[in-house]
Amino acid sequence: MYADAYKYYDSEPENLVREKNMIEYGVPGPSPQLLKGMMVADCDGEARVGRWYWVGIQNFIKLCEKHGYEVLEEDLNIDKTNPLTLFRKRP
Repeated sequence: MYADAYKYYDSEPENLVREKNMIEYGVPGPSPQLLKGMMVADCDGEARVGRWYWVGIQNFIKLCEKHGYEVLEEDLNIDKTNPLTLFRKRP
């Protein structure tokens, strides 16, 4: 299981609105779609302590394949907000 911004915000759009409102307290906030795009773009951002990573399904699949695994099912749809991917070591 890992974080995917698209699945998270598609399943709980109210969280996108809440986060947009939090940003607007001090800075003019972007639209919900722009905020979602900014968060997805941050997937490959600079590492730092306490940082949250939106790994994303496609990034996770690339990591699996790069390290010798094959993806059997991209998302088992067991969790409504996070993907669970079924993979195994290539024979």
